Amino acid sequence: MKFPTWLRSVATEPSGSQSAAAGGGGWRTTARLLTGLTTGLTVVLVALLIVSKTVYGPVTSSKDDTNSIVTRSTVFTGNCNTASRTNLALHLLINAVSSAVLASSNFFMQVLAAPSRSQIDRAHANGRWLEIGVPSFRNIRFLSWPNLLCWGLFALSSVPLHLVFNGVVVQSQASTDFLLVVAGKGAFDPPRGEGDDADQLLSVPAVATGPSLWTYTHEDFNETLRDISASMRTQSWKWEQLGFGECIARYRERTSILTEHRHLIMMLGYDNGTERTEKGWSSQEVLKLDVLKSDRPRLDITDEQLKRENYLWFARPVPRKDFPVSDPATGSNLNDTFSRIYGYFPVGGGLDMQTGQMTMDPEYVRDEYVDTMRVHYCLSERFVVPCRLEVENLLLLLVCIMCAMKSALCGVVLALYRRRRKAADMPLITTGDAIESFLVDPDERTAGACALNRDDPLLKSHLRDRVPFTQLQMIKQWKTAGRRAAKAVPVSIWVLSYLLIGSSLIVACVMLGIALSNLGWDGSYGFGDLRFGHDSKDPEVMYTPIKGMLSMTVVANTPQLILSVCYMAYNGLFTRLLAEFEWAAFGVRYKPLRVTYRKGEQKSTYRLQLPYRWSVPLLLVSLLLHWLFSNTIYVSVYEGFDWQYPYRKTGPKEGLQYSPVSIVISLVIAMVTAMAPVALAFIKLPGKMVVSGGSSVVISAACHNPEVQGQVTGEYKHGADHERLQDVATGKLKWGEIRLFRQYMDDDVLSDSEGGARMPARCIGFGSEDQDVTEPVEGR
Repeated sequence: MKFPTWLRSVATEPSGSQSAAAGGGGWRTTARLLTGLTTGLTVVLVALLIVSKTVYGPVTSSKDDTNSIVTRSTVFTGNCNTASRTNLALHLLINAVSSAVLASSNFFMQVLAAPSRSQIDRAHANGRWLEIGVPSFRNIRFLSWPNLLCWGLFALSSVPLHLVFNGVVVQSQASTDFLLVVAGKGAFDPPRGEGDDADQLLSVPAVATGPSLWTYTHEDFNETLRDISASMRTQSWKWEQLGFGECIARYRERTSILTEHRHLIMMLGYDNGTERTEKGWSSQEVLKLDVLKSDRPRLDITDEQLKRENYLWFARPVPRKDFPVSDPATGSNLNDTFSRIYGYFPVGGGLDMQTGQMTMDPEYVRDEYVDTMRVHYCLSERFVVPCRLEVENLLLLLVCIMCAMKSALCGVVLALYRRRRKAADMPLITTGDAIESFLVDPDERTAGACALNRDDPLLKSHLRDRVPFTQLQMIKQWKTAGRRAAKAVPVSIWVLSYLLIGSSLIVACVMLGIALSNLGWDGSYGFGDLRFGHDSKDPEVMYTPIKGMLSMTVVANTPQLILSVCYMAYNGLFTRLLAEFEWAAFGVRYKPLRVTYRKGEQKSTYRLQLPYRWSVPLLLVSLLLHWLFSNTIYVSVYEGFDWQYPYRKTGPKEGLQYSPVSIVISLVIAMVTAMAPVALAFIKLPGKMVVSGGSSVVISAACHNPEVQGQVTGEYKHGADHERLQDVATGKLKWGEIRLFRQYMDDDVLSDSEGGARMPARCIGFGSEDQDVTEPVEGR
């Protein structure tokens, strides 16, 4: 039976792997490279921290001590779109670095958890078995205390990296409030004169002003209006003329921050062609006498102000800088504004947002002024608000400490294994290491159990239960078991892995449902209006008591930690499945062992178990998901500029936002990816080889070579036999039936003999090319 083409790399090395490994080293070469990589990244991160602190300096904030490392440094200030794209790119780089560091940790953790032959012998002596070539918690209890300590420190040091690394770079977005002005068409037609008289032609109070006027003084408005008038006269290039529909589209959405525009002026005129707005309006001319009498006493308006002609009809500030990290009620859209356009005095009517027409109620306005007016065009002020990219030095310091800790641990592990000289104390990293060890130095406890399978009931016991080895030592008739790859993974591992992955996906689906149900609660926007990445329209995580940058960063990056735990389970499934394909390949053809230190025809390897054709794509998928997760929920920082002159800067305000677009993309990719091990599990294993599942007992039982006297009965002799086994282990091997002579077996083992003559009998195990290894025959 042939391998599927896309699975052949599991059981074979690239053609150059043998010569490349001729210098020896095996996994230690990779370990040294990963140690150098982790150390180099640590040095780079420390250098970046120093540059961030000394070159860029802290962000000015009353909350920060500029002499402390706990500051936020600005590394970019400029266009908000550029800042957003750069932020996405930097987070992709951050996740690439963190993935490299965490992959290095996983490599060393798997090495530390790999059992040595002495540990396996001790476990077998106690009636227990370990797992080889796969990530396994079963092995933890048999580790030496240095291995266990280093393994635990690697795991613990990964937690802070997951929780804070993506929070090192923060995009600080900015927006500005603006003043909405409705004025007569001649308000800015020069010449209008100079001095106070000219300024009063566009000033508060006017015929109609928004309710917000009651929270501001007249001078707050008039100072800003004077600045607008001056800008119109001296910097006319800053003002862009728009049609009514265009200006509504630009300013209408409450959830859109303003980064390239500020004040909006709507030029109002009569629809019937009269030129009444050329001289403006006065409240006394427009409003009926009874309206003036009823409302004037509660307002601070002089007779002169009532009589004064004024080009200003309406003015109201519109906040845009506070959303979405504060109460959404502080936001405002033009629908709300123009539905209350009467303001100081009730003039009735309002502005039609589709046509730009504004009507007035004859109950409040004099008959000669009850004409329908319309906004003819708008003037929009060009104003670029700078956005920033900032580095959180405290979080970067924490990342540097964790990376330095990992670098030190890598060095400790290398030193730890460098001191081990005995072969029995060296870790059996790959399945090939285990096969070589058990072939050269067979375990007599498993002699005669050559047909043992991973799904044997004796091996399905609880972790704490002892395996009755005496019941294993019997030769059984061969019966081909199920050949699906799924049998290589214990049911408990399947259940626990997909319980973890499935529950995480279910929680993500529920959260997405909540997010979509709350999306556009006021009808101002929907899912199609959102974009990928950090977007000001993204909803805020409401009603959260979390305060402070560090706390919010931990909350925002908790999904990163959950993703890594799920990925470890996911990677473990792939490792077990592909390890079984590599094991099963020995039942199809002769091939050399893939070992840590090669001898003879053996092949050395720099990897642990997963081939690079599988491990690299899996690592890239992990990187992609971590990057996507960094955009699903994130810390947002907003700064703003006041609507009123001199346009003071406010903030920063910090909060948590989530991106429905990123959540949907992440969820789809995660769900598709999660099904890959299930699909792989349904593929049939090649040949008829026993399923090992990485079990040390099964591997040991399959490694009794019957050509050497005593291998079948367990009466093993040293000397020539040992040398012969070394020759077998260093050559090409195949698993199957091996011819042997009956004199090496008890008379009651086989019942089909005749007369006591020397007849060829067979046993199952690993054999060399000169041993005529064939496929087992059913029932023999």
